[in-house]
Amino acid sequence: MNSLSDRVRDDFDSIADLPDEGWNHNREYHDWILDILPDRLGNVLEVGCGKGDFCCRLASRAPHVTGLDFSPRMIERAREECRELSNVEFVLGDFQTWAGPTQPVDIIVSIATLHHLDPMIFARRANSFLRPGGLLVIVDLRRDASVVDRFLSVVAVITSLWKRWRNSAHLRPSVESRAVWDKHAEIDQYLSFHEAELLWKDLLPGSVVRRHLFWRYSVTWRKPVE
Repeated sequence: MNSLSDRVRDDFDSIADLPDEGWNHNREYHDWILDILPDRLGNVLEVGCGKGDFCCRLASRAPHVTGLDFSPRMIERAREECRELSNVEFVLGDFQTWAGPTQPVDIIVSIATLHHLDPMIFARRANSFLRPGGLLVIVDLRRDASVVDRFLSVVAVITSLWKRWRNSAHLRPSVESRAVWDKHAEIDQYLSFHEAELLWKDLLPGSVVRRHLFWRYSVTWRKPVE
């Protein structure tokens, strides 16, 4: 790994040991993803699975779920989280160099991971790992770059306070969590929505790119059936 990759991995090893504070911006989109997926999923791969909580939810609708992450501590926590589920496995590895699944998968999901990867490499490998007709769903972070974005930021701040209070009785994350995430944010770089839309429609023709609240955008793409 290069030094930046080492830094990202080390950051997420630290993030893995933060206490679970309930609601967060990424979990907000778990239900949305599940709603747009078919009732029966087939085999699923989650890229950047973190502590494994979404893999556990996917497992109720899939015969097999593979969670991939390059943080050793995240993988340890994920295996603890899903230890009672026989149809979930976790793999330590970097999606950009991982050998890949033993057979094509039906669904690939990735939440808040793409800004750490090379989009061209990700698109090429996701395409090769999906079966014809398979579905890719990405949710990633975006930066504000328009009047619409700035308006949504105001709404997101207010909504975040309300949702965090409703779920944890706290308006903000703990001091410890803020310190770890702020340190990680020093190296994060995000696309604007317009940049993301141009990029993914070029890399994955036919993909649908949407702007979302909480500084997120999504990409959905179905691999053509040849």
